[in-house]
Amino acid sequence: MTFRDLNPHDLAARQQVSKTLNQIILDYKAALFQGRKRGRHYLLQLQSALINQGLDYNDELINKIAHGSHLDLEMFFEDRQSQLAKQAFRQDQKIASDLGVSETATAVVFNTEDSDYGLMIPNFDYNTLINAFKSGKLARSASLDEFVNQYRPPKLQIIQNNN
Repeated sequence: MTFRDLNPHDLAARQQVSKTLNQIILDYKAALFQGRKRGRHYLLQLQSALINQGLDYNDELINKIAHGSHLDLEMFFEDRQSQLAKQAFRQDQKIASDLGVSETATAVVFNTEDSDYGLMIPNFDYNTLINAFKSGKLARSASLDEFVNQYRPPKLQIIQNNN
């Protein structure tokens, strides 16, 4: 709401933002149903249009980005309203809740060689990720422990995987 200079105390504006964000998530889930690569491309293009270009979220923009992401448009528009997309969204919310994620921009990282424990890193945004990559902290040879020793954000938390 701050990004769009909306009054955070305006209930109607808050409801509209919430409704829009909910639909964006369902759209992303619908795009993922057609493959991770296409879904990721859809999301990146949508983020660029909304954030970098300042465009409004509307049916015309959704159609253009879905087409540019090589999605089957008929299937996409059906899936974005489906119970399956809503269920996938609820599953993601449950996972975040189970992991204790309470803030946006929180990364949860598991070591694939020992997935019993992971790290929850708050305030981990794209700039942090890009800087970590450029500085070599995300090199393939670097272990999770090495990354943690180099990147010590406040409130770094070790979590246990209960799966």
